[in-house]
Amino acid sequence: MDKANSNYDHYGKRIRKARLERGYTLEEFAFTAGVGQRTLERIENGESDPKFTTIEKIIETLDVSYDSIFQKNKNKNN
Repeated sequence: MDKANSNYDHYGKRIRKARLERGYTLEEFAFTAGVGQRTLERIENGESDPKFTTIEKIIETLDVSYDSIFQKNKNKNN
């Protein structure tokens, strides 16, 4: 479970970073993406393994690739 949580945390941080780079508040982004604010907060904090449909909404709204969120960086501390 700890290993899974670290994976959730990893992509949650990337989602948060992409959201902030685009100037969205948590509330604004949740509304725009059609995702619950608490759900988004839990994803960004590594507390949730979201459904694929939720991830699709987030990626589409951020206008990023799936790989940019879920790629593994061996040499970076993201």
